[in-house]
Amino acid sequence: HNIEAPVIAAGSYFGDELDLLVLNGDIINHSGRIENFNTIYKIASGITKGSIPIVFSRGNHDTRGIHAEEFGNYTPTDNGRTYYTFRAGSIWGLILDCGEDKLDTHEEYGHTICFHRFRQKETEFIKKIIANADNEYNAHDVKHKLVICHIPFTYIHKPPFDIEQEIYSEWTKLLREEIHPELLIYGH
Repeated sequence: HNIEAPVIAAGSYFGDELDLLVLNGDIINHSGRIENFNTIYKIASGITKGSIPIVFSRGNHDTRGIHAEEFGNYTPTDNGRTYYTFRAGSIWGLILDCGEDKLDTHEEYGHTICFHRFRQKETEFIKKIIANADNEYNAHDVKHKLVICHIPFTYIHKPPFDIEQEIYSEWTKLLREEIHPELLIYGH
């Protein structure tokens, strides 16, 4: 069925008043078919008509399927990395990616994922951003700071979703004490 039409209609509600489109993961249900990635572009082009900036955050369902490892080849990333910073006018933003929502050892994944190490690298990335604050979120023309992530990592979920508490606590502390975002946008 065509899921694009109702999403495009909802996303077009603001018309010319839309300044930035955030696609916050799970736009497709899985990455099992290359054609599924077309849905992302149909929605983006249907809403923006190519004239509004778009940022994309990967969701946990996007990490599932035979083409999940190729996700960065078909969606916006920073050199293949699905966590990155962006600028849209006076807005500075940080896209974070939690990967999957359960432990790497969960039977659903068949021992085929390794997001714990991915999140550790992402923590180092956040620290590098902070070390470079004057060129990132403290740049002279930044007026608004956003953090966008598909999975809400600032609170503890019920099992089996209560993962990475140490890493997510560190992210939360770094954001609160160093970056001071005005808004966190979650999906899931």
